[in-house]
Amino acid sequence: MSYDRDDVELTELLESQIGEVPDTGSPEVRYPNVTVKLVGEDGNAFNLIGVVARRIRVAIGREAEKAFTTEAFDCDSYDELLAFIQRTVIVE
Repeated sequence: MSYDRDDVELTELLESQIGEVPDTGSPEVRYPNVTVKLVGEDGNAFNLIGVVARRIRVAIGREAEKAFTTEAFDCDSYDELLAFIQRTVIVE
């Protein structure tokens, strides 16, 4: 995997904001066949959960959507929610 200058700057920004940035060299995504574009979306946590949940429902089914939503609402912080989304689907 190669990184360009923007990736390095984003990584540095994330590290300065939240500390350690997880290694994305070998991601283990629960639903690797589900891709969600979040760039340009309203960043409100409830909106993000809704956007991802709808994509999961369409691609996988209602049970997977329910499981995602339940786990998403159990997240204790916005950062934890974002990390959970990234472990669940491919985010663009």
